[in-house]
Amino acid sequence: MAGCIDDLSKSMGALFTSDDDHLKELGLTDAKRAKLREIENYYESVFSWDVKKLTNFKSSLLIDHIDHIQEKYEMHIACYKKDAFDLKRFCLQLIISYELYNRKNYEKSLLEIESMFLYLKSCKFDDSNKQYSEAYKHIAWSTYTYISLTLNRDSEKILKNVKPVNGLNQTEKAAICGLKALIFMEYPPKGNDIGLKLAEEARILDSSEIEWIKIWLKAKGRVRRFYDMLKIPDEDEIHAADILCTKTNPRDLIEASDLYINVASSYKQDKEKARKYFKISSDVILKAIRFSENNVHELCSCLMASNRCPIMFQSKEVKNIVEKLTNIKNGQFDLALGQYFFKQEKDYEKAKMYFSRGMAVGNFDCSLNLIKTQCIESSIDEFPFVNQLKMIYDVFPSPKRRLIILLQILYFYFYHEDNPRELMHYLKLYMDQEIEDKIKKQQIIKGSPFFKKPKCYVKYNEFLSNLLKEVKHLIKHPQWTEEEKCIINDTYVRCYKMSRVNLNENEFVDDGQMFLNKKNEDRYNKNPLKNSNNDSWRKKRNVHKNYDGQ
Repeated sequence: MAGCIDDLSKSMGALFTSDDDHLKELGLTDAKRAKLREIENYYESVFSWDVKKLTNFKSSLLIDHIDHIQEKYEMHIACYKKDAFDLKRFCLQLIISYELYNRKNYEKSLLEIESMFLYLKSCKFDDSNKQYSEAYKHIAWSTYTYISLTLNRDSEKILKNVKPVNGLNQTEKAAICGLKALIFMEYPPKGNDIGLKLAEEARILDSSEIEWIKIWLKAKGRVRRFYDMLKIPDEDEIHAADILCTKTNPRDLIEASDLYINVASSYKQDKEKARKYFKISSDVILKAIRFSENNVHELCSCLMASNRCPIMFQSKEVKNIVEKLTNIKNGQFDLALGQYFFKQEKDYEKAKMYFSRGMAVGNFDCSLNLIKTQCIESSIDEFPFVNQLKMIYDVFPSPKRRLIILLQILYFYFYHEDNPRELMHYLKLYMDQEIEDKIKKQQIIKGSPFFKKPKCYVKYNEFLSNLLKEVKHLIKHPQWTEEEKCIINDTYVRCYKMSRVNLNENEFVDDGQMFLNKKNEDRYNKNPLKNSNNDSWRKKRNVHKNYDGQ
C-alpha cells in the first residue's frame, strides 16, 4: 500500500487557493487570508475537500439543495435518539453549514457549527464511535475556525487543541474517509463515485467497522444502478450484506435486506434464485422486527422493507407493525402504510387515505403514490391526471423531482392524448430543468407510466428513442409558426444531445483531492515519527487527469 505518496506529491501541485477576490471583499488582512489557506491545505475541514468542484455541482443546481438537506436533517433527527452520536446527523449539519457559507451567509453558517458543538457536548459516544471522536472534533473545530476567520474573528488559537492530521491513527483516518464519503454522496451523481472510493478507503483502513461497510454498500448500489440499472449486485455486495446480517441493529439488518431484495428482483428469469433471496430478505426483516422492539421509526423501516418483499405479504409480524403505526401522523409512516395497503392488502381506498394524509404534510412519494393508486382504480380519463401532476410540480421545486412529474405528463401526451403542442411544451420544460443531462436521461430510460394502456408497454430505453423520432417528425408539421419551429428544433437538439450521454462512462477522476491535501501529505512525510502503515488512505493520486483536463 505504500509507494503512492511520491505520486501524490508530484501530481497535486498547489492544491487549494482561496478565492482571493472573495476574501478581499471581506476586508481580511493578508495574515488572515494566509490562515484560511493554511486550514484549507493543512487541516481536514469541510472547506478543504473542494466538494462542489470535484462533483461539478454548479451553483445553479444548488438553488434548492440546502432546503433538501435541511429537510433530510429534520427528518433524520426526528427518527433517531437525540442523546447518542449519529454520524449521518453530523454529516448533514456540516453540509448545511458549508452551503450557508457558500451563499455568503457566514453568521448562520457559524451558528450551525456552534449548534453542532452543543450536540457533540451533549451526545454520548458509544464504544464504536468513541474511537473516532478525535477525528470528528478535528473536522468540526477546523471548520469552525475557518468560518470564524472569515468573519474576522480571532479563533486560530482553537487549532492548537485540534489533533493534527499527522497525529491521527488509522481508525481516525478511516473515520475521516467515511464522513467525507457521506458528504460527497449528497452531491450526486459524481459525488457517489467519489463517495464509493472514499468508502473503499475507509474499509481498507478499518475493515471491521460496520459503519464503513454500510456507507460502501450504499455508494456501491448507487453507482451500480446509475451506470447500469439492470446489473445484478456483485458478490462483494452480497458478502457485505452477509456481514450486516450478523448484527442486531435493525438499521444494519434493513440495509442487508434491501440488498437481498435487489438481488432477488434481478433474477426475473430465474424464479428459484429470486425466491431464495426473497426468503433470505424475509428472514432478515423478521430479525430486524424482533430487535426493533417498540421503536416506531425502526418498525416503519421494517414495514417499508416488507412492502418490497413478496414473501412478507400477509405476515403476522407485519400486521402487528401496521396496528402500531396506524394512529401516528407522520408523512413517512403514511407512505409505508399506504404502500402496505396498496401492495399487500390491495385495499386501494385505505391506501389512498394514507397517501392523501402524507401528501397533506408534504411527502412527495405519497403524492405520486396517490396518483398511481387512482390509475389502478380507474381509467385515466376519469380523473384529472395532468392537473394533479401539475399541482405537485408547483409544490416541489426540486429539479430531480420535477423530472419524475414531467416524465409522466410526457407519457400522457405521447401514449394517451394526441396533443403535439402540449407534448413539446412539457418536453421543453423537462430539458429546461437545471440538472445534469445524465440524470435526465437516466430518469427517462428507467421510468414507466403510472397508467396502463394496451400499447403502453415501455421497454428499457424505448421511450427516449420513440420520443426523438416523434419530435423530429413534428418539426416538419405545417402548423408551427417560425418562432415555434425554432423552439422545437432547439428542444430536439438538446434532447438528442442528452440521449447521447454515456451513462456507463464513469466520469469521476481521482485527482488526489479526496483523501488528504497535498500540503498535509508533505508535512506528514517530513515527520520522522510517521508510521509507514498509515499511507494507504492517501494512495491512488495521479491515475487520471482532473476534471479540467489538466
